Amino acid sequence: MAKKKGISIPERVPVASQMYDIEIVEGLADAPTNCWGCCNEASRVIKLTAEFPDVATMLVSYLHECLHAISSEYRVKMDDDDVDRVAQGMTQAVIALVEAE
Repeated sequence: MAKKKGISIPERVPVASQMYDIEIVEGLADAPTNCWGCCNEASRVIKLTAEFPDVATMLVSYLHECLHAISSEYRVKMDDDDVDRVAQGMTQAVIALVEAE
């Protein structure tokens, strides 16, 4: 489980009627794709790096990959730019919620 500033990434996340496993992977950010995460809709697995530099990057990456799963399961057409913009906006909302406590 990845954790930053009291925010933990769950081991599984429900999307529609499916359950996606979440794997925390060492070295994913160093891979040739240079990404923080990836979503395999066929196997219903989300992989996230263990090396997030800060909580905002962790949240936006988690939400980004969850949005790929949501897009697939609900058959909502979103390209990667759409997913990224929505994930960025959701991250801002979540951070505001956490900071309001």
